[in-house]
Amino acid sequence: MSQNRYSFKIRVGVVVFNAHGNLLLVRQNQNPFWVLPGGTLEPGETMADCAVRELQEEANLVVSDPKLLFIADFLVDPTQTPPKQAVDVVFKVKLDSDPSAMVMETTENIDEMAFFGLADVIGLSEKGLLKPTLVFERLLTHWQAKFWPQDGLASAYLGAYAR
Repeated sequence: MSQNRYSFKIRVGVVVFNAHGNLLLVRQNQNPFWVLPGGTLEPGETMADCAVRELQEEANLVVSDPKLLFIADFLVDPTQTPPKQAVDVVFKVKLDSDPSAMVMETTENIDEMAFFGLADVIGLSEKGLLKPTLVFERLLTHWQAKFWPQDGLASAYLGAYAR
């Protein structure tokens, strides 16, 4: 399908915990929803490099050792012309810098950034304030079980979801 008839992008989300086991979340574009930090893959960039770059750019955090957690298809609106789709690729990284060095970039996209404990993230989920829901459902399952799937793509692919 030609580029002018279809909109497609790869988005990278990053799961990063601080030393207290709290998860970093971001609120963007004046939406009430919290999301994982991350962004769109740039041409010529690997997905793992994108995860590292986005945390450096958005939060001044140095991370390493990106491990693939999940992949999910995001069907924005298949009936829209042109159709829009994104592939969300989620990595878990090791935090190498002190979280007190975290600096929220003043951008038009990021409104707020903070670390949340498990109970707080569950509360946000119950209120419907985490997006994408499919990714956070799986993330919470593994966080509560203290088990992270890093055994390959077969266990990481979450399937498709729509808005």
